[in-house]
Amino acid sequence: MSAKYNNSGTLGRNQYKQMDNQPEYTGKATIDGVEYRLAAWVKDGQDGKFFAIKFTQKDAQPKPAAQETAGTIDDDIPF
Repeated sequence: MSAKYNNSGTLGRNQYKQMDNQPEYTGKATIDGVEYRLAAWVKDGQDGKFFAIKFTQKDAQPKPAAQETAGTIDDDIPF
């Protein structure tokens, strides 16, 4: 199955995992025509093991850090 089909995707073992905080599984999906990257971690819960999954829009731009947005205040306030 490929992520090119709408409302479907793929998930496989992360071959490049080097640190504990990186996902065990990665993949991609298309939901309502929007492409997403998937990351999944195996977690232990009360009922046993489960996947914790994160969806990130493929073309999403990272949000600027608070320091980068400082100084953008409009000084032309009329009071």
